[in-house]
Amino acid sequence: MKSQVTVKRTVFNIASQWGSHVASIAVGFFLIGYVVAQVGAEHYGGWASIISIIGYLSLLDVSMSVAIQHYVARFAAKDEKDNIAAIFSSAYIVYGATAVVALVVWVILSMTYSDIFPKIPAQAAVECSVALRWVALAMFFVILNYPMQGMLLGLQWHSVRNTIEVFSLLVRAGVVVVAFRLFGVSLSHLGAALFAASLSRFTLNLITLRIIEPCARFRFSSVSRSAIRQLFSFGGHSIVWNLCKTVIRETGPIIATALLSPAAATYLYIATRLASAAGTFVITAGEVFVPIASSLQSAGDVRRLQSALIRGTRFCALLGFSAAAVLIVFGRPLLDHWVGPGQTTTYLVVVVVTAGMCGIWVFRVALSILVGMRTLWPLTIMHSSRVVLGLILAFVLARFWGAVGLAAGLMIPLIPTSFVWVPFYACRRTGVTMSTLFARGLPGPLGAAVVLAGVAWALKRVWPPDTVWILVSECALMLLLFAALALLWGLDGASRSLIMDRIRTRLAGSRSGGV
Repeated sequence: MKSQVTVKRTVFNIASQWGSHVASIAVGFFLIGYVVAQVGAEHYGGWASIISIIGYLSLLDVSMSVAIQHYVARFAAKDEKDNIAAIFSSAYIVYGATAVVALVVWVILSMTYSDIFPKIPAQAAVECSVALRWVALAMFFVILNYPMQGMLLGLQWHSVRNTIEVFSLLVRAGVVVVAFRLFGVSLSHLGAALFAASLSRFTLNLITLRIIEPCARFRFSSVSRSAIRQLFSFGGHSIVWNLCKTVIRETGPIIATALLSPAAATYLYIATRLASAAGTFVITAGEVFVPIASSLQSAGDVRRLQSALIRGTRFCALLGFSAAAVLIVFGRPLLDHWVGPGQTTTYLVVVVVTAGMCGIWVFRVALSILVGMRTLWPLTIMHSSRVVLGLILAFVLARFWGAVGLAAGLMIPLIPTSFVWVPFYACRRTGVTMSTLFARGLPGPLGAAVVLAGVAWALKRVWPPDTVWILVSECALMLLLFAALALLWGLDGASRSLIMDRIRTRLAGSRSGGV
């Protein structure tokens, strides 16, 4: 199936990414609030540590899913089915062995959990040990799912992949609620729910991929040394990127559990997940540009590649600055309603993480284009520098300012690399000057975010969000204001004209239909 880059398809893929993450945020917020209320912060700290370990051991996927996405996009652009089949079958050789290794590692962890985390309460440690055995089975299927996920994203079938993700989320939430009600409250049920979700996702992706791209089947005859060499040449770098991103994302709760307390790990976990939820719409929108950059580079279309960088940066800057502004204003009442009042430390962590992540959100398209254009060594050096400096600062600052210092240490290195290093290399690879990128990509979105923050602060003062429904209403008003600001000010002229033309077409169609 030949892959084509079109505005309509890109918009549809971004919309499907957003729909998936709306569901992920909704289900995640429900589960965290529900489970914490049932088991308490001390016990939930045990599960938070497992989630962090999952993030680390996901590195056993050898990070080749990004490489699969890159090469499948390039081969699909030229309709080279033999090369697609070779990439898929060769990847499964590696992933099959990796899944077995992951299964063994998780079983060993389940036997030594209480020794690794001695501060976890005894009963919670027993439940976590059982949960880890379920997680071992879950991760086996999660890793086997990576080649299929890379194929779907490389072929730009984000909507199909995201529909399956939403279904697996609902399966996970349903298993947790039913297990708690029928068998009692236990952290072990969280592991069983994760296994049910991973098995559902694997089965549905397998069936779907065989329908969409029949050549994507594992065959020993399709395995080739050249395909394996291509995957490892890219995956060798991407595993370093994944390691560094995982350390930044998952180290906080683990260090907090080891140095501070299980409750501190829970609060840090909640704060980082809240900030991540705010930026997930930017991240997922930017990820769509990885196969786009690969396809355009393969076609030699420099003009559209430059346009993608500038327009994509403006779009992500609009989302990123606005998300940061609203989260900082409404973060405290949101935490009060979500996990209870008195979350001063958690809110400060939210502010610190938001400030550190803002640059990543704004220049996410630039980073995706670098990945799609196979900019390997510069990205590896950048990610490695981030994590080394971040770990040093995290350990030092955690001893002085606790969870807030820990978060600050991890976030500080992100600011210069995101706002300077990433756009510099993206401009260098595409031929766009940094002055052009900044002048056309940032002022409008930044101005819209300032207006949004001012209105949100005034609204919160005039109409205090004392109840959940007031908070939801105020957030809905901010969403409407954001849409108006985006259309009138934040978006570039071409995107604005495209949206207005579609609105006029829909209105004209509805009127003619009514007549």
